[in-house]
Amino acid sequence: IIDRAKVEAARIIKEAENQAKTKLEETKRLAEDEGRRVGQEAGYEEGREERMQVLKKIEGILNSAKERHDEILKSAELEIVDLAVLVAEKIIRQEVKGDRGVVVATVKDALKRLMGKEEITIRINMEDLEIVKAHKDEFLSQTKGLRMITFKEDSSIERGGCRIETDFGSVDATISTQLEEIRDGLLQTAKEGERRGDADLS
Repeated sequence: IIDRAKVEAARIIKEAENQAKTKLEETKRLAEDEGRRVGQEAGYEEGREERMQVLKKIEGILNSAKERHDEILKSAELEIVDLAVLVAEKIIRQEVKGDRGVVVATVKDALKRLMGKEEITIRINMEDLEIVKAHKDEFLSQTKGLRMITFKEDSSIERGGCRIETDFGSVDATISTQLEEIRDGLLQTAKEGERRGDADLS
């Protein structure tokens, strides 16, 4: 469920990046056309001075387009990421609402980060408590070294998520934390895409 939400959110980011790149490439093409026109008007073949003036004008147009592109992309970056996270959140919440087994998968994933712990406490939403308890033996068998699980109802945890506590710390697998991790990942992806775009268009 989280992976599907990540894929859809990443698709939105990629689509926005492609649209921004297309617009910049179009601006670049127009700038080059303008440069050729200016070159013809200035008598491009008539002398070095005229050629240098034309080249400077083309460079100025392209630099202006590049700066404008960067400004637009940076100002829209957070909005694009927030939109992608909203889509991911919608997917996750629909799955949680329609499939009570989602929380079981969440607990299993969280337990993978707790190998070697003998005793744990799983905090869970009241509506998920019954189904999670029903999988206790499965949790014990999949987690090496685990001998005891205590389940506690926690109204601060949304359905579909959990928080696992040990004597040495905890694993936060709540829905809000997972969405924040998706958001952080998308921001990083957007920044990497921006750097790649800069390299491609330089």
